[in-house]
Amino acid sequence: MLVLAWALAVTGLPDCLSITGGALVIPANVTEIPDNKYEGCYEITSLTFEANSNLTTIGEKAFKDTKIAGALEIPANVEIIKKQAFLDTDISSLTFEANSNLNTIGKETFHIPTLVGALEIPANVVTIEEDAFYETAITSLTFASGSKLETIGVQSFGECQQLTGPIQIPANVVTIKNDAFYNTAITGLTFEINSGLETIEDSAFESAESLTGPVVIPSSVTTIGLQSFRKTAITSIDFPESVASFGYSVFKECLNLSRVIVRGNLSLDSDNLDRLILSLCDNSNNQICVEGNGTGAAAIFDNFNYQSYGDCELAACTPTPSPTANPTAQPTYDNSPVPPPETKNDGTWVMLGPMLGFLGVSIGFSLYLLV
Repeated sequence: MLVLAWALAVTGLPDCLSITGGALVIPANVTEIPDNKYEGCYEITSLTFEANSNLTTIGEKAFKDTKIAGALEIPANVEIIKKQAFLDTDISSLTFEANSNLNTIGKETFHIPTLVGALEIPANVVTIEEDAFYETAITSLTFASGSKLETIGVQSFGECQQLTGPIQIPANVVTIKNDAFYNTAITGLTFEINSGLETIEDSAFESAESLTGPVVIPSSVTTIGLQSFRKTAITSIDFPESVASFGYSVFKECLNLSRVIVRGNLSLDSDNLDRLILSLCDNSNNQICVEGNGTGAAAIFDNFNYQSYGDCELAACTPTPSPTANPTAQPTYDNSPVPPPETKNDGTWVMLGPMLGFLGVSIGFSLYLLV
């Protein structure tokens, strides 16, 4: 009986050649649209679903390479949209019925350059797969209240160059994968309270050149991948002691970055410290204040003292009360010899930045401590 019921539901779908006038309406009793069902069916120019749809699955490449255009609303009972389901269509807007059960948005599902406007991801979505919205023209992105999202896939919103405004990452997200927001126009980045984020992968926000203001990394993050914030306009970064791994060039070409807050007793091995310092030093237009009252900031200086970082130098600045406040004092510089750094646990704050010596004196390293 179950097999028969399933067969009837599937056979409720019209064949491509029987579609007249370009409009395809999916009957309410259909529960699944099979893989490749309408792939390459140029006869379809619009797609709607009958009210009270029982549809739960939209199969792989189900509507790929059709002429579907205009608005599309996904029925509430749909749980999975498989990969490339709507690839190479001309859909212009996308919404989801209220109380959506959608769990998975498959790879390249909505890789549609004509898709524009605001997009809200339903609360029940757990996974957004690779390239799901790659190169769309969406202009804003939000996540429904109570979001269960755990994974933002590789390039899932990459090259969405019209995507602007602030983005708030839901608390359940564990991984932001490679290039997830690469070359977007987002202007701000925050994380919901009680965030469980663990990994920001390579180039996750690279070349988001309008991304500005402070960014506070959640206390659960352990890995910040290479070039993850490269060529952004962030002004400060605040990261926790939980971070154990920094990739190369995380902050390369962040020419507005002037402040780094190191929370607690950050413990990085010499390789990771080296990568962090090299990244910070690659912002030659700025003096970058590195602040911290635990052993983490002191460890940066200890590592700095035993390495060579070209023209990059260390100096001290006074502490400030808030990660978003401006430093309360600017350091002064001279070329006189100074003693080696000491580990401080009493609220010492430090500044990292490029500095030039007096005219005719070669550039060197200098360290100043304010206690």
